[in-house]
Order: sequence, then structure tokens, then C-alpha cells
Amino acid sequence: MELANETLVDSGGYLKNKALLDLPEALCEPFNPHEIFSTMAPLDFDQLAPLTPEAKKYALYYGLDMQGRVSGVRHYLGYFSSAAYRLACHVYLKDSAKATVILLHGYYDHVGLYRHVIKRLLQLDFNVLAYDLPGHGLSSGGRAQIDGFHEYSDALRNCIKLIKDKLPKPLYFVGQSTGGAIALDYLFDAELERCSVDFEKVVLLAPLHRPVQWRKNLMLYHAIKFFAKSLERKFVPSSHDLSFLRFVKEQDPLQSQVVTLSWVGSLHEWIVKTDSAVRCQFPLVVIQGKEDQTVDWEKNIPYFSDKFPKITVHYIDEGRHHLANESKPIRNKMLEYLSSALTD
Repeated sequence: MELANETLVDSGGYLKNKALLDLPEALCEPFNPHEIFSTMAPLDFDQLAPLTPEAKKYALYYGLDMQGRVSGVRHYLGYFSSAAYRLACHVYLKDSAKATVILLHGYYDHVGLYRHVIKRLLQLDFNVLAYDLPGHGLSSGGRAQIDGFHEYSDALRNCIKLIKDKLPKPLYFVGQSTGGAIALDYLFDAELERCSVDFEKVVLLAPLHRPVQWRKNLMLYHAIKFFAKSLERKFVPSSHDLSFLRFVKEQDPLQSQVVTLSWVGSLHEWIVKTDSAVRCQFPLVVIQGKEDQTVDWEKNIPYFSDKFPKITVHYIDEGRHHLANESKPIRNKMLEYLSSALTD
């Protein structure tokens, strides 16, 4: 497994002691992601293994230690396989859970950045499964790379198979950005193949379809795809929470510092595919910020509305792209919409 930012790693492979900016109580001991990856056990719901000492340090670093934040929670970390990938998966089990939620993150992200959403879902008495996408976080694969969006969709299907008959129903889905695109692909395929949908409810946060300036970026991709494999990542203001932006840019060792052309090409193929997708009657819920500078929401929302006639869209006027890590007042609006969508 490659590390995205080696400036945060000492000679022993351990992360330097960086305090998580909005978690002043965190001890933030160094942890070794290579050790976590190499010792991670396959998920077995008949015999879930407790977190290793190294995994506990990692959970504390990112504020994922929900056992100390929400009562009646048990936290496990293991992996499941999808094609050639080993995908790191967090399992949060709540006593007397009312439902199970699969939570998927966006491009460049990993589960470590989703503590606010995880905490709210647990407070609603839901079990939560959240895994790092291929090439992200603690999962295997080239950093921020993918050979096709079908690999993301295959991973979701494998996750669903893994938990079938193991965790209580109903099954819900929550996805941010690329995580939302994965759900869209799943729903389109189910409609096309006339298959039943495993999810009773799907809520998407700033879902990806076309990014901002997509035509311009696509022209650049075609111009350089035979000469380069990646470009330097430009960090855009995806949140009003300046401490979060600083953490992602300077203190999160699991971030990629490049955008890979394989990912851009895969996104292009997926957009072409979904442009011709059949209409889907699933009652999709979308939460979208109007200050989003990452996805072209003004074009995407009409597209979603055409493809999903039963859609419900909740706008947050001041919300930027990373709604899961917006400033507290904006994030709370998102969490209220999310809670309402999953409990009504």
C-alpha cells in the first residue's frame, strides 16, 4: 500500500504526531498504516475480531473511536475482497439496531473523514458499514486510480453480498460525491436488468455526475493522456471549515497528491454510459450545496431529476462540496436533512 504524503511519515514508517484539528481531546499517537493493512483480517460476521492496538491509534487519530462517543457501539475493522482489491471496511454495530447503512466516501477521501456522518447514523440506532474505495485510505490499489467505474460498483455488490442475512434490515445507502455516483450506477443497472434493489432508502450528498469545467478538463485529458499518467492535485475550497481544509491538505497522510488520468478516463466512460441510462423509479434523495465548486450541480440536478422522476432535492444555500465536513452550522443542516430522509 502506498502512502500519499511521505512528509508525514518518519523513518520507521510511523505517522508523525499530528493533532486532529477539531478534536483537541485526541491523543493522536503515531500509527503505522502499513502494519494495519498487513495485519487486517478478512471480515467474518460470525467471528468479528476487535481492533488491533495499531488500528485503535488510527481510529483515535481520525475520531472514528465511536465506542467512546455513542453508547452501545461495537467497532470492528477488517477487509473484504473485490476482484484483486482488499478493501478496508469499518463495521459499527449498535445494540438493538433499527437498520443497516452502507456509507461510501468521495474521490480522494477515506472513511477517516466521515466521523460526523457515522456518529449521526449511530445516534439514529443504525448499524454502519463504511469501506475505503479501491486506491483510497487503507484499501489496496494504485492511489486514486481505477480501471473503470464498474470496479466501484462491483465492490458495492460484493459488500451487499457480504452482509446479506448477517445484519438487520432494512438496508439504507448514504454516499458523498463519487460514493453517490456508485449508487447511481447500481440503481441504473438494477432498473436496466429489472432486478430488485437491495436498498430501501438512498441519500446522496453532492453526488458526482459532471464535474465543474468538465468540457475543458476532458479536452486536456485527451491532449495529454498518452504522455502523462497523473497531474498535480489542486486543492479547492470544498468546505467553509478552514481547519478541515488545512487538515486535508497538510495533515492527512492518506490523501493523494495527484489526480490520475486513469480515473478521469473512467469517469468519462461512466458519464457516457449514464447519459443514455434508462429512467429509474427509485425515490432518490439528494442533498446539494449551492456553493459547490467541485460538481456542476446546476446541470447535474436537472439530469438527476430527469432520470429519477421521484427524486427529492434538498438545497443548502451556503453549502460547498464536502457536506460531510462543512462548518458546523452548515453540516448540521445536512445532518438534519439526512436524519429526516432515513427516519420518515
